Amino acid sequence: MPAPPFPQPLRGVLFDLDGTLVDSEPLHYASTNRILAAFGHRLEYTDFKPFIGSSDEPFWSALQARFGIPGRPRELAAQRTAAFLDLLAEVRMEPLPGVLSLLRRLHAAGVAAAVVSSSPRDAIDGMLAAAGLSALLPLRVSGHDDCARSKPFPDCYLAAAARLRAAPASCIAVEDSCSGVAAALAAGVFTVAVPSRTHPDPDLRAAHLRLCSLEELLERLDGLPR
Repeated sequence: MPAPPFPQPLRGVLFDLDGTLVDSEPLHYASTNRILAAFGHRLEYTDFKPFIGSSDEPFWSALQARFGIPGRPRELAAQRTAAFLDLLAEVRMEPLPGVLSLLRRLHAAGVAAAVVSSSPRDAIDGMLAAAGLSALLPLRVSGHDDCARSKPFPDCYLAAAARLRAAPASCIAVEDSCSGVAAALAAGVFTVAVPSRTHPDPDLRAAHLRLCSLEELLERLDGLPR
């Protein structure tokens, strides 16, 4: 079994999606500006970065306050999801390095894996299908659709652990954003921060463990059966 400090026995590994399993943030940024363009606005990437990992409705509420955009935040979020899926159909999305090896090792060891994301379920399903990860990650929790509160609140992590029939303390969360780390910690899940390779969050110190890559996490889990 995994060597300390990981939970023993390890019952589940709960993965953030955007920036952790796939590099999807450029598409989220592009789809955001596709919606803003209809109102004559554009968001610079430096202003987009602080919202990475946050849920859709607070994000759009902030943009409405900034740009004076009409409509309901949830409706704007739905428009962005549609734009995101259109863009997703035009690109080739690959799992980030180490993802397939890690998921296959977990599967071989009988350790459950799940996706815990702030994204809408349609976007989650689309990204996993595009990256060829659907079969390896059938259990998915959307903070947008499945929970009353999304990250940084613990609801989505608590829901994922419940679906695995596992105590939160027997699971590992893998995150790349401050809001995701906060959500996992609040749920009582052992939290591993793996900064995104393309948009690293500068402050992930609250996590129990910070690693450079998923390959390094796989090495730390070398006690798992092969």
